[in-house]
Amino acid sequence: MEDTMQPLHSSWNKNNRTTRSWPIRSLGLALLPLLSLLSPTSCVCIEQDKISLLKFVQGLSQDSGLSTSWRNGTNCCTWKGITCDADGAATEISLASMGLEGCISPSLGNITSLLSLNLSCNSLSGGLPEELLWSRSMVVFDVSFNNLNGDLHKLPSTIGQPMQVINISSNQFTGEIPSITLESMENLVALNVSNNSFTGEIPSTICVKKPFFSVLDLSFNQFNGSIPVNLGDCSVLKVLKAGHNKLDGTLPNELYNATFLEHLSFPNNRLQGALSAEHLVKLENLVILDLAENGLTGNIPDSIGQLKRLEELHLEYNSVRRAAIDSKQMLQSQNYHSPVQQFSWRSKQCQLHLTQPKNSRFYAKQVRWYSS
Repeated sequence: MEDTMQPLHSSWNKNNRTTRSWPIRSLGLALLPLLSLLSPTSCVCIEQDKISLLKFVQGLSQDSGLSTSWRNGTNCCTWKGITCDADGAATEISLASMGLEGCISPSLGNITSLLSLNLSCNSLSGGLPEELLWSRSMVVFDVSFNNLNGDLHKLPSTIGQPMQVINISSNQFTGEIPSITLESMENLVALNVSNNSFTGEIPSTICVKKPFFSVLDLSFNQFNGSIPVNLGDCSVLKVLKAGHNKLDGTLPNELYNATFLEHLSFPNNRLQGALSAEHLVKLENLVILDLAENGLTGNIPDSIGQLKRLEELHLEYNSVRRAAIDSKQMLQSQNYHSPVQQFSWRSKQCQLHLTQPKNSRFYAKQVRWYSS
């Protein structure tokens, strides 16, 4: 059933929220960055970067001993969680699961060579500084599993932003997702906003000019309205998850143009209509199809038997009928769920191998999707 991307080291239930039978988990992006140079012990960090880092730690109400490493007068390239390049510029901040509390200082946005920021699985609160998403250098941004709140800022649309991975899942964000903020992120590969309280419609321009966009997780929010037909323009989209929202209408025929889809998941919404036998067969790469707990009607198309990679089919708690399907057409290890008959099923790990955008200094080589 509906799963979410999760960090490998975390399985706790955020804010006591529950799914149907297991804790909600966040999108875990196991990133294998390619850095041209590791931090040489001989390099000395840039003074402005040191000042920005010190402002960050000074703004924390609980730094879990981080200040004993981050001391003025010492080389910030040797500080815990900090990686520098050969010129002494801070390129990576990795402070996941540190027990940090307090607000995220906008000063981190002044680190002009910062490529990756990982503050996931802490207890950080307050709003998300707009300076971080304004960054002209950052490629990976992960603040999942915290207590951050408020609306996302409507950032100015700036062409050529390098951001590739955004994970703000499992927080307390509200309001709508500003379309203009996403429009400028032409290098975006993965976006996870799951397990928040976002409202409004799914931005219709989310796929515009994004040739590398592969993973979109909108699940466990309060999105409403219909599924945008423009999602079919996501030419390399492999994972689309928007379960546990308030979406209505039908599955648009244009959605089936996203033929690279491997995981299509819209459970627990208000979708209606019948599955299109003509269009469903286009999704020949589909591994997981989860449309449980909606208002779907009609017969289950026999063309599902032509989806040779399909491992999981979830249609329970709809009003669909199982037509006569030749069992030989179905997969060898069929995982079939319907109100009529159920078979045991087991979640599997799916690895998504992503290509490198040209002229990129740093990129997410792999995004691993873990389910349980």
